[in-house]
Formats: sequence, structure tokens, C-alpha cells
Amino acid sequence: MDFFGTNQPWLLFKHPLVRELAFSIASPPLLAHWPESLALTTNHLMPTQDIALPDDSFWQKHFANYLPRLQQLDAHPLPLEQHMLTLRNTRLGIRFEHLLAFWLQDSAYHPFTLLGRGIKRMEGQRTLGEIDFLILNQDTRNIEHWEVAIKFYLGEGNLCAEQWLGPNRRDSLDRKLKHLCQHQFNVSHTDDHTINLRRAIVKGRLFYPAGTTVDFPEWSTPEHLTGFWSYTVPPAPAGFKWHYASRQEWMVENTHFPSNEIPQNAKSIHYPVYWRNGLYLLLNAENKVVLHFMLRITDKSHKFLNNHNTLKPNPNAADIFNQISII
Repeated sequence: MDFFGTNQPWLLFKHPLVRELAFSIASPPLLAHWPESLALTTNHLMPTQDIALPDDSFWQKHFANYLPRLQQLDAHPLPLEQHMLTLRNTRLGIRFEHLLAFWLQDSAYHPFTLLGRGIKRMEGQRTLGEIDFLILNQDTRNIEHWEVAIKFYLGEGNLCAEQWLGPNRRDSLDRKLKHLCQHQFNVSHTDDHTINLRRAIVKGRLFYPAGTTVDFPEWSTPEHLTGFWSYTVPPAPAGFKWHYASRQEWMVENTHFPSNEIPQNAKSIHYPVYWRNGLYLLLNAENKVVLHFMLRITDKSHKFLNNHNTLKPNPNAADIFNQISII
């Protein structure tokens, strides 16, 4: 099995938890460098040049080093299953952090020794925040502070950092990055250690406006995961069908779908079954995901609803499917 001949090697593993673990390591980061909106910092912000952004080559190197362990876990997943049973929070960000913690604890495969996780930062009786990971790098002997996040943003306007918003619009990429610099990395030491290096790990997927020409933001990693979004979902072409993704599938989609999700009539046009916000996956005749599509319902979206409670065709549908090759 060629794990290096695909840009999504995590899908080649059989066990769903191993796929998630492989994704947490092998998936590309969103940021190649900090957006210009953060270049001019104030005294309240940690200067961005002092916060490292591990690039895709960093993660591909560590995925290659960890591949034998992933293959072992795919055949004998009990240690990973037991680790995930200790997770009590259903939020994707906490799940992503928990998966990376498993990898960091496997110190035979990398130079990182996990000194602490979720270390509370206190000011008297007040909690200021937590350090996601405190790490000793055995190669450099540096004490490293890592903050990790998995995010799914929908781009609007001219796609500057301020215009990448979460599906519910309460979150934005610009706000998240400023929070990292202003609050999460605003610490120089813990009780026992002085921090020498800071790393921001931000992964996930960027969704571009459907029917538009895709120009990646200059701050984004060229390899970052992509999708499209709109206020309606277009009908699937012949031979394809939509699958409404569970929240967990936002990170890694299933590789096996129920038979009723698979196109039965290659000549028919399939409308989305669901009328709700969220992620829709377009399946081809081989039951493979070829497109990630985020639906954002607003007050004006009702005008796109047909009498039989399905969505009207999106006028940009042709543009969307012409762009599948870039996903």
C-alpha cells in the first residue's frame, strides 16, 4: 500500500481511530505564515515572529517516522482505543488534541518528550488559560509550548483573514489567531520550566465560495485541505449522491457508507436529503468522497426550498463541479 503516493494517506488505514490519528499527523496545516493583519502587533500581543508555524514538510517527516506504529495500530488498535475511551468531551478541537497527545506520548518515534498537557495558568484564584502541550525537544534541548487547533472556516469577500468565518459566524480565523498571540502564547515560563520555543498547530479545512474562481490566500499553505460553501446545495450529478456528514466526519470522512447513501441509478439527479446546516460529502460511483461542501442556512435561505422540502438547484452548480479536480 503506497502511503506516500496520495495526499490523503490517512484514508488508507482500516480502523477509524487510526485514520483520525494519521490525519492529525499527516494532514497539512492551514497557515504557511502569519497573515499581514497580525504583522503589526501591540504590546498586548506575542510577536508573530516568535511563534513557529510547523510546515507541511514537518508533518510529512513525522508521519513517515510514525508509519510503522500506525500500521501496527491498524492491526492491533487496543492501545489507541483505550486512550480514546478517556476522552469525555465531544468537541472536535479536544478530540484533535487528544489524538496528538497519543502521538506525543509515543516518544520512540520523535524527539519530543511530553512534560505536561492542559497546564492551568493561574493568577491568584483566577484561571487565565491552559497550555495545551509543554514539550522537551530532545534534539535541541528546548522547552516548547504548543497550542493546537482544528478549524473549519468559510471564506467571504476578498478572503482576507478577517473574512474567514466559522459555519455559525461567531468564530473567525483573524479572531482565533489574535487570541493565540494575545492570550494563549502570552506566557514565558511555568513553575518548573522557561519556554524557549512556541509552536502554533492550526489544521482543518478552508471552504471557498461556490461558483467562484479559487485563489488561495497568500498566507495559506499550498497543500491545505479545501471545499466549497453556499446557502444552497446543488443537485448531485448523475452517478453521484450527497452524504450528510456527522460532526466527527468533519475531520475524517468514513470510508464505508451505508448502501442507501450510494447512487443506485446513474441517470438520476440526486438532491440533498437534509435541510440543515453542516457538511455534505459528494460520493462518486466508487463510494469515494470527491467534494466537501458546507451549507450555511440563513434567514434568506428559505427561498431556495422546494415544496417537497429539498433544495432548489444552485445556479453555480456547474462551476462547483468543474472545480472538483482541485479538491
